[in-house]
Amino acid sequence: MIKTMGRIAAGVAAVGIMFGAAGTAWADWIYIGSYPSEERCEAEAVKYRSSDVGAKCYYDRGHAEWDLMIWSIGG
Repeated sequence: MIKTMGRIAAGVAAVGIMFGAAGTAWADWIYIGSYPSEERCEAEAVKYRSSDVGAKCYYDRGHAEWDLMIWSIGG
């Protein structure tokens, strides 16, 4: 029983570490807003793009809209 509990605890810890690392990797992404068309989203993305900030539009099929995300690309 103790051996089984140890294996379960180790599995839970491993999954937690994986999700923690994934969360850290995405922590710098910031959702700006949603737009009805790619053109409007890209027009807004241009306002954010610089040498320090990246901006990209992603199609959200679940909501049939374009989501603008920005992130830091500077050091």
